[in-house]
Amino acid sequence: MLALWLVGTALALDRVIPTDHPTLQAAVTAASAGDRILITQPGYVDNGPAVVITKHLTILAEVDGVVLPGVDVRGASLSLRGAT
Repeated sequence: MLALWLVGTALALDRVIPTDHPTLQAAVTAASAGDRILITQPGYVDNGPAVVITKHLTILAEVDGVVLPGVDVRGASLSLRGAT
């Protein structure tokens, strides 16, 4: 379920793993600048290739045990909470 929230005057979306997107890469690809990516799967580990983030996003791990070993932030800002 996608939820809407306001950032300035633009609408931003919550993109939920695994409900809306199966992987972090899928959520990042679908996201627009300002969106939040919420990880709700306990023990989620992203073992895929490095995820390149080139837009301003917030990634929130809402459960324990989330591991994101391959995140590459290029020319963007990333707020990462609750993951290692």
